[in-house]
Amino acid sequence: MTGVSAEPTKPANGFRTRASSAALLVPILLGLAWAGPSPWALTIGALALIGSLELGHLLSSGRGWVGRSWGTSLVGVAVYGYAIWGLSESSLPWLAAITSLLSLAVLSFLIRPADWITADGKRLLVHCLGVLYIFVFASFVTRAHAGFWPGGAPIDAGPRWVFLLLFLVWASDTGAYLIGVRWGRRRLWPSVSPKKSWEGLGGGIAFTVLGAIALNRGFELGWTDAVAAGLGGAVGIAAPLGDLIESRLKREVGQKDSGHWIPGHGGVLDRFDALLFAAPFFYYYLQLLA
Repeated sequence: MTGVSAEPTKPANGFRTRASSAALLVPILLGLAWAGPSPWALTIGALALIGSLELGHLLSSGRGWVGRSWGTSLVGVAVYGYAIWGLSESSLPWLAAITSLLSLAVLSFLIRPADWITADGKRLLVHCLGVLYIFVFASFVTRAHAGFWPGGAPIDAGPRWVFLLLFLVWASDTGAYLIGVRWGRRRLWPSVSPKKSWEGLGGGIAFTVLGAIALNRGFELGWTDAVAAGLGGAVGIAAPLGDLIESRLKREVGQKDSGHWIPGHGGVLDRFDALLFAAPFFYYYLQLLA
């Protein structure tokens, strides 16, 4: 989750807690990615399921959504499984089209008036859209692993691609937080997330671009610095959008976090919101290079 302050302050203990959680989570995720494509797919599917249930909880407000959340989430699991194992290489344009439509739908959610949340019918509609968004976009986090590239991986190094994606999203988060709390003054979107600033956004993009160039050289991926910077810029722009989408949702329902699983971050959806939106951009950018 991209934490950026609109007022210059000193980084507090909260950043150390967030960094400690990330330092624990990243090696675990990389270990699961190293275990192979199937363990990675099951891990991301499980996280998507938890995130979808958190979404149902956010929207419930005591309205007894437990059964409804499980029902739509299980449909989401089926969609996720089909997106991973059921689609052939010739079907990928359809997945790209669905992803584009979902992106437009969830981005339009950012600029809609706040009164949509008052009706239960609209809550259900947003919940179904949200579950579909979570699982379809999670399939791209899985596809970041080399074992799920169509026609074979460009490089047989699934954990390397996973690390690259996780690192770039982490760089966006870290750069936005550090620059935002120190120099953030101009608010990015106060009606959605009053703590985020334009300075923090710029810091996140700069960290991501520099991180992509550094990893390109360190991993000897063979790209030019311009190509690596383009990947970093794409992730650096996409990741905050995922965070803004969830921030808008939480603001509408008056909740600070989607859950309490991860110290310093909140719930699974809080931690992986930016990753979800960045993953399709990451995947298709690399597809263009393959």
